[in-house]
Amino acid sequence: GDTHLSSNYYNLQMLDEQILTSTATPADVDALNGSCSLVSSQEDAVAATDPSPSCSSMSYDYTAKNILASTGVVGAEFRDEQHVKGEQKGSLMCQALSHTNDHNHERGNFKFMVVGGSGEGKTMFLREVFRHLAPNWKQEQEREISERRQSIKAIEGELKSIETELNQAIQLGQDEMGKQFNAQKWTKQQELAEHEERILMLTESIVAKEKEAEGLKEQRDALANEARKLREAKTDTGFDQAKAKQMESDEKQKELEKLEQTELERVESVSTREVVTTEVRGMPLEQGSHEMINVYKVDTSGWGDWQISVEDAHNKVVGEVVKLQREFLEKYQSLKYDLDWLAENNDLVHVVIFFLAPNMRMREDDFKLLRRLHKLVPIIPVIAKSDTLTTNEKQDLKQKYRNKFREEGIEIWDFKEESKTHGATVLLQDKHRKEAEARAKQKLDPTEEQQVFCPNYSAPFAIVGRRGVYMWGTCNPDLPEHSELPALRDILLKRQTNQQPPGWFFLRQRACKMAREKAAERVVVEAARRCTIM
Repeated sequence: GDTHLSSNYYNLQMLDEQILTSTATPADVDALNGSCSLVSSQEDAVAATDPSPSCSSMSYDYTAKNILASTGVVGAEFRDEQHVKGEQKGSLMCQALSHTNDHNHERGNFKFMVVGGSGEGKTMFLREVFRHLAPNWKQEQEREISERRQSIKAIEGELKSIETELNQAIQLGQDEMGKQFNAQKWTKQQELAEHEERILMLTESIVAKEKEAEGLKEQRDALANEARKLREAKTDTGFDQAKAKQMESDEKQKELEKLEQTELERVESVSTREVVTTEVRGMPLEQGSHEMINVYKVDTSGWGDWQISVEDAHNKVVGEVVKLQREFLEKYQSLKYDLDWLAENNDLVHVVIFFLAPNMRMREDDFKLLRRLHKLVPIIPVIAKSDTLTTNEKQDLKQKYRNKFREEGIEIWDFKEESKTHGATVLLQDKHRKEAEARAKQKLDPTEEQQVFCPNYSAPFAIVGRRGVYMWGTCNPDLPEHSELPALRDILLKRQTNQQPPGWFFLRQRACKMAREKAAERVVVEAARRCTIM
């Protein structure tokens, strides 16, 4: 089952995840290990009849603790806890699937951590992802428009009530009351006019900025196209002129990026010698959506340079994950929190985006950390700087890494292999393929031979973090044909169907389950150790 108690339990986990089992007898551990397997099989059976995460998670928790309590491993407090938790109602899945018109409906927290060697582009990745995640100027203005429209509706309702009260005062000859209601009416009408004026100003601002951005894009692309044609002329003057045109194109790109900057991007980069967490509150799940989530990005120290040792970098990563797990479990077992609320609003690391080197020489340091992490938190591996590879090289390297993961027994999160997200991943592949075909048809030279784009979004994802200009063309990280970053972003954050939550929902669910499994494993082994001492 998913709940795994290693047969080689004498291999101690490092740092806080260490399990002291050296004094436990094999018979003790075998007996309790059977209980863990039973827990996992019962959980799977419940999940098969009710896929809601609340049902699945509660089944595991109740079953594990009842088994342990019945065998004398833990006390009766866990039996009491079953009754309390059994009264919790509602399904997180149902909540995630429901489309609500409630204003600014939050879906809790989602925290992801980036891990990898120095110089792999982790910080650039976070910047590019948050360029699409963090509310930009347009999203902020659209949110304000939406809030003001809600206020207008409320004021209109108040005006109707005031008008009714005013008419009654007039009919009853209550002049003083009529005067007061008339003053309230005038005040509300002023508020209404202010909201309407602000909405008009914001709408005009959005139109003007969109027009400015579109103009910059057209100028940038036109200059880049001129540069390409000058290079193709293969003359000395042509190369000099191409360089000048390309510099002008790059300047237009910088202006465009400055115009589209989010508040997060305006903050100066922080050194990543330590673990650094940055928060983006109220990120819309879709542009203009009232559904929002609080996103936390966790940047970590790279390794492979003189500034930090490999061991220190690894320890900081694992230490942060384990620390947050322990804090979560303290809240979980305290009975002070509603379980459904805690499942949505915990501080666990819900996924690690693990950066791998873009070459065939795999680094053993990467796999040392992967061995320590893969039982603690879901891992999505990515191949960094994939624009340094040809299409065939990318596919070969992805397969080589997949083979290595299988050989090492390292479990990774692959959306295409997970039953709950397989269908959405296939739908996204088809969507991106059709969009690429439409873009290809719009190219200026119809006689140019076009490559057929057939995406296969399985881990590790081959991504590019920044726009790159080369002699043979331009790499755009926002195009699925050039980088799998858009695919990773869309699978993580967007609904592919109305019937299924985005990928972050399942990752958050899995991270909670792994934290509980690790806790149960520690309890079982520690209990076995106590039995041998007694």
